[in-house]
Amino acid sequence: MRPGQVHKIVSRLLSPLGMVFSGCEQLLLLYSDRRDLDPDGPSLVFIVGAPRSGTSIAFQYITQRLNVSFPTHFCALFPQAPALSLVLSDALFRRPHRCLRSIHGFSIGDGLRGPNEWETLFRDRVCKRLRQGRNLAPEFDRLLWGIDLWIDRPVIVKALNVSLSIGSFAQIVPRSKFLWVDRDPLSVARSIYRAKRREGKMASQIWYVSNDALESMTFGSEAEQIASQVTLIRDSIASSFEMLPDNRRERLSYHDLCTHPERQIEKVAKWLGSHITLRSGEQLSRLDEAISKPLDDQKVDEDLHRLLGTTSLT
Repeated sequence: MRPGQVHKIVSRLLSPLGMVFSGCEQLLLLYSDRRDLDPDGPSLVFIVGAPRSGTSIAFQYITQRLNVSFPTHFCALFPQAPALSLVLSDALFRRPHRCLRSIHGFSIGDGLRGPNEWETLFRDRVCKRLRQGRNLAPEFDRLLWGIDLWIDRPVIVKALNVSLSIGSFAQIVPRSKFLWVDRDPLSVARSIYRAKRREGKMASQIWYVSNDALESMTFGSEAEQIASQVTLIRDSIASSFEMLPDNRRERLSYHDLCTHPERQIEKVAKWLGSHITLRSGEQLSRLDEAISKPLDDQKVDEDLHRLLGTTSLT
């Protein structure tokens, strides 16, 4: 069983305590004076991109090196009280985390201090309700309220399922920003295929990020399905970015992040604002970029190369 699966089980077991936290959060928000929205106040920054494109290491680098707030594994145990758990996490874990490894996106190496993708809130509650055409989870509204009241730094969230709904989130959260981690589409597709094989997923299953349009499509092969997913996510982000002002969008190249990580994190800091500082500590080491080797299944690899091999990153 993967660490992320264990974490979700623990979260369910702690749900009674989460409800207590939720009640406390509601009372604290109720008796707090909500200030007018400050256009220069803390923003909610979504890291978006295709799965297997380097979003996890970008999330880990940013939250380790920059003076920002972010959901930890502790926060994700209590999705019923996201604002309160975020504040408690900031208070409990003052030193930078040491998580620069992950298993299927779940950061490992520093206990409850590690950055968490917050699936228990965004994927399982917020994005699910958005796809169903329902109002977003009350927990999400409380998170935004809590950030406005209690947090004085940008909140960084890796939320890949937001990738296909950037326009909606840009309207719902006026101070939201979006950081796109982009990687060569063929490398992404090969990595998704390998991940599906490791996890024993059926060829017809779509890996992690999907929407109604993708799920309603008929594919002639698994390679076509994966290529369509990668292309849809990339096109959706690109088209949404064209509608956003420069100060609400930024793009990181996975290749550049691997070869010059410190330079790329400084680029993110500059984009977030002059008040964002680097945490003290050793500089980030250059990563060995994951090489996109051909798949063992030559037919699938040839199909992916035909469908995606000429896609440009420009």
